[in-house]
Amino acid sequence: MGEVMVIFKILPEEPGKEDSILQKLKHLKNCRVAEVKKEPLAFGMFVVKAGIIIPDKEDGRLQAVEEEIRAIKGVKEVEIEGTTLL
Repeated sequence: MGEVMVIFKILPEEPGKEDSILQKLKHLKNCRVAEVKKEPLAFGMFVVKAGIIIPDKEDGRLQAVEEEIRAIKGVKEVEIEGTTLL
């Protein structure tokens, strides 16, 4: 069974929450976290990008990971920016 890396773009509710979100992303349970980083968006605002590795043939896993990210306090919006097979 192969794996897929999904890149999530996560927008915080307000500026300054990025570091808290970044730390909580490192401890997700439904996946393996490859990389998390903070990138500038505009005017002192940042987005958090996370590279998440999940099995490619497991139904529902992507939705479970997205729901887990949305449940993090301070997260306003979650968007899938890209996917790639590993």
